[in-house]
Amino acid sequence: MNVPHTALRRKTLLAEQRALLQVEKSTLRNLFTRGEISDETLRALTADADLRLHALEDASPAGPA
Repeated sequence: MNVPHTALRRKTLLAEQRALLQVEKSTLRNLFTRGEISDETLRALTADADLRLHALEDASPAGPA
């Protein structure tokens, strides 16, 4: 197995996952702004997304980007 290729692939996947979680958080803010979800729901779901973001950063070999 090509180690540099594997490391690059992992780094790319982590970056894509982070970007998707940021999109999720943005979508939640938009739903709240439009009145489609409550403040309580926004906080709960945003906290969950934040936990997943922190888990990705902890899994990143270089730490936070």
